[in-house]
Amino acid sequence: MIHKFLSTKKLNNENGMALVLVLLLVMIFSVLTLGVIGVTSSNLTLTTGERDHQSSYYIAEAGINVRMQEIEEAIIKAYKETNSKNAFFLQFEDSISLDDFISVNNFEKLETISDTIVSRIEQEDNTHTYSIYSKGTIDNRSREVTKDITINWIEKDQGSTVEFLDDVAVFSNQSIYTSIPIQGSIATNSNAEKTIELDWGSSVSGNILVGTGVSDINGSIKKPSNYNLDYSKVGNIPREMVYDLPPFPTYPEALPKASNLQLDDNGNNHHLVINDGSLLITSYVANNYEFVLDQDFYIPEIKINSNRNVTIDIGDSNKVIVVDHLNIPNGHLNIKGNGSLKMYITAGITMGSGSTINNNGNSDQLQLFLQSSNNPSQPKSLTLGGAQKIFASFYGEDTNISLSGGGGFQGNILTGGTSINISGGSDNKTRVFYAPNAHFSMGGGGALKGRIISNSFDASGGSQVTFEEIENESLLPFFPPSQGEEIVNIDKLIIDTSPIREQ
Repeated sequence: MIHKFLSTKKLNNENGMALVLVLLLVMIFSVLTLGVIGVTSSNLTLTTGERDHQSSYYIAEAGINVRMQEIEEAIIKAYKETNSKNAFFLQFEDSISLDDFISVNNFEKLETISDTIVSRIEQEDNTHTYSIYSKGTIDNRSREVTKDITINWIEKDQGSTVEFLDDVAVFSNQSIYTSIPIQGSIATNSNAEKTIELDWGSSVSGNILVGTGVSDINGSIKKPSNYNLDYSKVGNIPREMVYDLPPFPTYPEALPKASNLQLDDNGNNHHLVINDGSLLITSYVANNYEFVLDQDFYIPEIKINSNRNVTIDIGDSNKVIVVDHLNIPNGHLNIKGNGSLKMYITAGITMGSGSTINNNGNSDQLQLFLQSSNNPSQPKSLTLGGAQKIFASFYGEDTNISLSGGGGFQGNILTGGTSINISGGSDNKTRVFYAPNAHFSMGGGGALKGRIISNSFDASGGSQVTFEEIENESLLPFFPPSQGEEIVNIDKLIIDTSPIREQ
């Protein structure tokens, strides 16, 4: 009996159950807490991943928008500063770093990177289509987007600051004397008697125009008594013509020199083709050297002798060099590439023997500028003779020019000089020979195609002048558009844009 009682007492003893229940509850709450933490952590990871995924898209999209703003600014600038389709697209593409990646770090103050690239993907007559690619990256997540734009070239109404009379081959502010055939019209601002003299051997296929103040047309022409003149072609110019020189450009400053470069002939002969910045084609080792102009440079001297050749590769963009002395006693300077080159010359141009510059090349690609001497009694001069030829446009601030022998010039010529002489079989296709301060003299078989603007003019001795129309006045790179020209709206230049789409 006593044993049974004790067993029952033990079974009814509940001491320690509270501890078990507490431990059980702690375990359950721990499991629940860990589960909540796990779910929360998982959701946080998913949320962070989704945020980064979305943010990388916005970063890539922002890269597109940044490049679009740059593109619009580059388009407006290029359209203001150029007058032809090719020049417009060349300048635009040069300014936007075509096919080069551009990175924007720490975009919006986050540890992010946006890489963008612009590529030309299609080209038609007056339009180019470009693709903008942008990759946005945050931490290790990236997304890529693209956008296509089509840019349109709109021909400008060439409101140039220079105005030419129709079909006028020779214009003089004062007198005109001729004993040669002139294909085209001649005109003068002068109201003086006998301001135009037509001598034996002369003919004018077009009109003969004298000053607006001349009432006695017959009295303004001097000619031999039995010279046959069709007076129906003689009249007054429509208005007094004013031909001023455009502003001479300010030369770039602080351009770097090219690094020294030595050429070897695989033997014991060496030559510094670039020495202290000068380009020296003065050894057979340097003959046919190709100077890759990958940036703008200051070149103290370009010297070519002994009938040697050098090629300047300007690539597909617009380049500038400042040269003290362009010295070619006997040699040939050639231009390679589809871009353009402006050569600003400080001291002078020396041409000898049969030297040539850009011979048979595109004269629109090369523009030569020659500073004044700053001494009115000793102005600068440019002389071409023999077989010397220049295919370029030229602006001399005070340059007197002499073209003789078989020498010739193809391109626009502007000068503030007071003396121009063309003689001895010189053959020139100048488009415009613009010398409003100069006495313009032709003789000895010299020939010129284009327009002549002079202060006074005389021609004799088998010379000839043939009027040639300028296809587009944008070929005059020295004359800016008129101040009243309105720049076209950007929406007319960018004619089509696609929505941003993900790669």
